[in-house]
Amino acid sequence: MALTTVSISSLTRDYIQSSSFSTAEIVDLTTAQISQFSAVQVGYLLEAQVSAFEPGDIGALNLAAMSQTQVAAITSDQIQGISAAKIATIEVGDVDGVRDNAIAQLMTNQIAALTTAQVAGLTDTQVGSFSADSIAVLSKGQIGAIAATKADNWSATQVGYISTAAASGITTAQLSTWTQSQLAGLQTNVVVALNTVQLNAISKDSIDGLSDDVAAGLGASQLSGLATSLFSSLTSSQIQGE
Repeated sequence: MALTTVSISSLTRDYIQSSSFSTAEIVDLTTAQISQFSAVQVGYLLEAQVSAFEPGDIGALNLAAMSQTQVAAITSDQIQGISAAKIATIEVGDVDGVRDNAIAQLMTNQIAALTTAQVAGLTDTQVGSFSADSIAVLSKGQIGAIAATKADNWSATQVGYISTAAASGITTAQLSTWTQSQLAGLQTNVVVALNTVQLNAISKDSIDGLSDDVAAGLGASQLSGLATSLFSSLTSSQIQGE
């Protein structure tokens, strides 16, 4: 069947899921045709068919109509061709189907468009796959939506890309579970932006992970607000910045 002369709306489940609807036919579809697939028709697509759409065309599909297994079929090349607005339409219950390597390929505007509910629905490995640039654009709301058990998957280098603007979103649960090496990754301007409630959540066994320069950047109100047990865990060089 030559789809150039057929109305997309007439395509049935049997045809879409048949060998007749081949990769070659999918590749030949125009963006305008792809946008005509109804939500029901999108639901008929097989995983291999989802992966066959051209990177610049797949974003024309109704992504909100995709199942978790269909979302999982989106390749890392395809995901970069999806607009930020469309990324934000992926159902919360399906977003954890996005491949880890596809998450790593998300552009900063796509990451910024994720809702807090979508971010909260990501898996441990998906969160761990965030690129440095992706972490740098996370908002305080998005940071706060990440469970501590998932943020634990970040390396010190990744932690180091959290922005000052997002510092207030770092949760006490995250800070309480980060290790010395992870805390060592925090930038001075981020630590300085933490309030005393956040600082007091840091484990006394981990606080010496803060570099001397970072610890020395703490303000008088932050230091005076530290619990005695936590303050006593700071080394003299941390306090003096030497």
